[in-house]
Amino acid sequence: MPDLIVTPWGVQGAYSAHTRPLSVILYCRCSTEEQASAYSIEAQRDQCGRYCGLYGHTIARVIVDPALSGRKIANRPGALAALEALKAHQAEGLLVARLDRLTRNLKDLLHVLEHAEKHGWSLLSVTEQFDTSTASGRLVLHILGAVAQWERATISDRIKAALAARTARGYPATGITRIGYKKDRKGRLIPDPKEQPLLHRLIELYDVHLAGEMTVADVARQLSKEGFRTRKGKWIEANSVRKWMERARIPVPIPPSDSA
Repeated sequence: MPDLIVTPWGVQGAYSAHTRPLSVILYCRCSTEEQASAYSIEAQRDQCGRYCGLYGHTIARVIVDPALSGRKIANRPGALAALEALKAHQAEGLLVARLDRLTRNLKDLLHVLEHAEKHGWSLLSVTEQFDTSTASGRLVLHILGAVAQWERATISDRIKAALAARTARGYPATGITRIGYKKDRKGRLIPDPKEQPLLHRLIELYDVHLAGEMTVADVARQLSKEGFRTRKGKWIEANSVRKWMERARIPVPIPPSDSA
């Protein structure tokens, strides 16, 4: 049985720590809502700094992805830069405060492990102690990755259920009031007589665009030419047309009667 080491994160087996100090890249990430929580960038750097002091690791570089989702590594420039640096042997390991700071996607995690094995670097986590150099350590990491993905999917399901319940009560799923509608005194969407003509004309012209006879920019120019303007009184641009049509495809919730 391995010797036990008492750390700030609990009692760990000696097999959890690497047998020699490593030069590591410290990777930090937090979403917008986590910036003032225990998962803030500052908190992660502090945890990792104390971890390196305990095990003798040196931080070769700090890479941060602020206010970004943990869903896909491909959408995070910092994570991609860290992998490129490890590929170039600028460090011997990648250190994170928690595994979900790196990814909550099992497919991405498997890609990271393949990258680590191919280029000879180690993945370290302050919270989840594992050793990717052993078969049992890789198994534990796979399990942790699966749990992280399950957690992300569960959160997503809860958000969808909450939005569906909100829509069923007649409220918009988001705080954005789509074109052609306004909010009543209870915050529910109702048709806006002033914007309904714009909405109807927008849909007509967008159908022409889908038939390949107009570009989105053509649709925007035609709407402006016919006298339609944005809510701020500006000429309509292609980006506005795209956003309006994305929201127009979502069914408008029907407010229940006040007597219900």
